[in-house]
Amino acid sequence: QALRVRVRPWGSIAFCGSGWRMAVIIPMAVVVPAPEVVGQPATVENLSWCALADRSKYPGWGEDGSRLHGIGDPGKGVPIKRWCVTRDDLLMLRGEIKKAIKGGIIRPTDRDSFDATDDVIGPNMYTVCEQYIKPLTKEAGSMSWALLRNPRGLDCDLFITHAWIEGMFEFIDKVVGSWPKGSRACYVCMLSNPQNLDIAALIKTPRSSPFALCLESASHMLVTPNHASSIYSRLWCVYEAYLAIKLGKTILTAKPSQRRHQLRAVLLLCLPLVCGILMRMNAGEHCPDLKGNLMMNMFLIIFLKLLSIFNGLHSVCSRMSASLSRCLSCHPIWLVLNWIGAWGSGNVICIDVSAWASSSCGSSWLDWTYRWCVVVVTLYWCASEIDRVATIDDEREAQQLHKGLTSVIAAQCSNAHDEHTIKSEINEDIGDVDMAVSVLLSAGMSTPCLNTAAALGASVNAAGHVDMTSIIVFLGFGVLVQIFFFSLVDDNMIIEIIVWVLLSLFVIAVYGRLFYIRRTIDQRAFILSVTGKFLLLGFQLLFLNISPGTTGEGMTFSLM
Repeated sequence: QALRVRVRPWGSIAFCGSGWRMAVIIPMAVVVPAPEVVGQPATVENLSWCALADRSKYPGWGEDGSRLHGIGDPGKGVPIKRWCVTRDDLLMLRGEIKKAIKGGIIRPTDRDSFDATDDVIGPNMYTVCEQYIKPLTKEAGSMSWALLRNPRGLDCDLFITHAWIEGMFEFIDKVVGSWPKGSRACYVCMLSNPQNLDIAALIKTPRSSPFALCLESASHMLVTPNHASSIYSRLWCVYEAYLAIKLGKTILTAKPSQRRHQLRAVLLLCLPLVCGILMRMNAGEHCPDLKGNLMMNMFLIIFLKLLSIFNGLHSVCSRMSASLSRCLSCHPIWLVLNWIGAWGSGNVICIDVSAWASSSCGSSWLDWTYRWCVVVVTLYWCASEIDRVATIDDEREAQQLHKGLTSVIAAQCSNAHDEHTIKSEINEDIGDVDMAVSVLLSAGMSTPCLNTAAALGASVNAAGHVDMTSIIVFLGFGVLVQIFFFSLVDDNMIIEIIVWVLLSLFVIAVYGRLFYIRRTIDQRAFILSVTGKFLLLGFQLLFLNISPGTTGEGMTFSLM
């Protein structure tokens, strides 16, 4: 006697007899146990959901997990340093978890009452491991999820440190959004370690554990903050930070992609820009105050830069009351200055376009030098708004890392043996770990150079953040100098033009090689920031020597 049940989207399943049954799943067949309750109607819910998994997504399905991981025979199997997953693996896992939640495979528990409709945080790692990873990998052969996806393994060049309490969607979005350029595969303990095998034996000696071996192989360590608590309340995370310091690794803070927030902020900035254009159109003024309007805009940029140099916003907030500090937490002063600057840019754009259309201003190279200043200033305010949003996001991640944290020495471990072993190893260097975590909170990253600078008393606040405004100033000044040069030479000065172009390319190549390509990520951010400030001053001085023409004579250049 057979019972036929319709299943989507795999076709149909036929159940026959008692005891054992054959479940025919088009296009493959598997053998699964019969229901535990004799006489219970055969339904899809009685089947192990793992048997319905799409095995084409898991090349390691059916292999022996113990053999793959070299359990009992350390000389064989996939080396520990290759128990890794890729960025695409994490994105695939996110989609599979969403399907599992929708299908009722992953459900809220007393310890994790997550919202099944939430797509931002999601179930935490404990829940996903118990309800999804363990059953799936056990059915597949008891290997780790990483070797289930990549049975031959992948070399580790990125190490992910996390606390397990974070939501899976939160975790994956931050790791994917901060994936370092050039990295191919990462170690994530929940996915890389075989959850159905003897993990306690693997981590019995911390220095030879998978954590230590994979971190030694990686070039970067990515710290993943979460909404629940600081990861440095967990002793294993403190130990990973200790190893990263000893090995001289670059430690980065993971954060989700900021592009959507930044795009929204730039689109909102278009409102004052358009208002400035419309107001100037109604005023009907053209070239007479062209330079004056742009000069006011550029002085506003200088003022904003001075605020950032002296940490004006942060120092003001620190002296305010708690309630006022909360009001300033999203940097409204910075926002107001950006909006005023965009409004002023709209004024200047309208003046210049109107003058150009009416032929009241010239069209020489020197005129285009001035117009390029208008473009750079407008782009500067857009970049400044992008930097403001990035700063808010960076501060939010720093707050999550600091949540409930007093000192790393207070970190705890659920296993008494592990706690004693780890604290015995890191006890003498606990101050260095505290310093590295402090630098990570301030700068957004921790490197040997930043740690040394902080130890000498230097401020490392936001030292790991690359300002978009510095990039705009760098490119703007470079193009401005080229346009200005061509405004001073005649078309028949071929040799001078060739020499100038070759010299410019040489300077760019030398600068790029000495001050960018051969530098670490923190050094690049510092060099670009300092260069941007000096070039902004040069941009201003060059601009002051350009006078716009008002009667079709073009612009003039005078040494002040």
